[in-house]
Amino acid sequence: MELPSLLKFLAGLVTQLGDIGFIILFLVFFYLLDGKRFSLTDNRSKSFFYLSTIFVVSVVLTFFLKNLFRLPRPPSASAEVAPIWMKGWIEEIYISMTTGSGYGFPSGHSLISTSFYLGLAHVVKKGTRKVRFSLALLIVTVVCLTRILLGVHYLLDVAVGFLIGLFLFFAITLLIKPAE
Repeated sequence: MELPSLLKFLAGLVTQLGDIGFIILFLVFFYLLDGKRFSLTDNRSKSFFYLSTIFVVSVVLTFFLKNLFRLPRPPSASAEVAPIWMKGWIEEIYISMTTGSGYGFPSGHSLISTSFYLGLAHVVKKGTRKVRFSLALLIVTVVCLTRILLGVHYLLDVAVGFLIGLFLFFAITLLIKPAE
């Protein structure tokens, strides 16, 4: 099933929530905003260390597992052509957001976004715990679905990435105990 180009572009934008570059920028802004005037956590330094640890470990683990298994992506993962109405730099952005390269298993976007956004829900103290974790799971679900809709991963790639990300979240949370 081929998505219309505008819908594919929107899916490409949403999937960036699980992208390494986006999460690095998010971490920087999170650290800068979590101050006295806009307090998000109980302990800014410990929360930043915790989230940075989750992020770095998930990225390293993703690259390790991809190179260990060396399983390919779906055949259509790198075959995207921009619509005729997209020209110049927007065409390049469209193609980079809607395609995938390298090994496919497990999905890095699903692994990284699962561990990171659940970690974020754990340390942020605004709103109720239920709302924070529901929002985190919504973001993770949407990122995971966009990976499949864009045709850059198989369902198994995404499901295993999610499960590893979930395990990583629990393991790092038990080791670092950011809520104390």
